[in-house]
Amino acid sequence: MEKSIARLVITPIKRGEEIIFKYEERVEIHPYPNPYGSGGLWGMGGKQTEAEVEQLIEHFKSWTEDWQRLGVKLEVIRNPELTDVEYINVRKVEAAEKDDSEVVDNVRLQLL
Repeated sequence: MEKSIARLVITPIKRGEEIIFKYEERVEIHPYPNPYGSGGLWGMGGKQTEAEVEQLIEHFKSWTEDWQRLGVKLEVIRNPELTDVEYINVRKVEAAEKDDSEVVDNVRLQLL
């Protein structure tokens, strides 16, 4: 399980005067298949306030406690604030590195 990870990435995105906190949750269990029958879980969403972000972090830590006891490494990453355009550009670079144009399309849809 040493390559397994529970990662929460939070990116504040500035839209005019408003800030939206985009987040991505990822739990990867290696090796797979394994006795737990899980390869991982993925999700994403948005929060409106810093208080909601703090609740999200606490919930993620609590939700992954059992995996952590089994050796899954916990990471909570808080990215610097980006504008909508900067966020799209960062995601485009990530997608290009993975050669995954579907990711870019999904990013555009998330921002609508």
